[in-house]
Amino acid sequence: MNPVANKVYLAIVQLNNWKHHLKDAIEAGVTQAQYDPDSTHTEFGRWLKDNAELFAGSPHYAEVNTLYQRFYGLGEQILAMSLLGKRQLAQEAIAYGSEFDHVSQALIKAIIAWHDQLTK
Repeated sequence: MNPVANKVYLAIVQLNNWKHHLKDAIEAGVTQAQYDPDSTHTEFGRWLKDNAELFAGSPHYAEVNTLYQRFYGLGEQILAMSLLGKRQLAQEAIAYGSEFDHVSQALIKAIIAWHDQLTK
């Protein structure tokens, strides 16, 4: 299998795991920064950053990177709510139909489209 396509596809697994960790952190009432929302601290985030020049002309890369940064930015805001004791607001912010949910779904669709393009 194409190693780039494989890396792109594995990002879906990573994103789903990250979302579950965020949800668990909120439900547990995390009171300190035990959760890292920085997108460049993930394997896929580092890979996106490190390969920016390689994929500079790819519309799929640009879309995935933009959505990926937005996804993690929203995650950071949601985590901040939880850390401030606003767990209910944080839970609403990650719920189905929220902006975070819409960005997450768009990101996964963009990753799948990029993967499909890479495997053709």
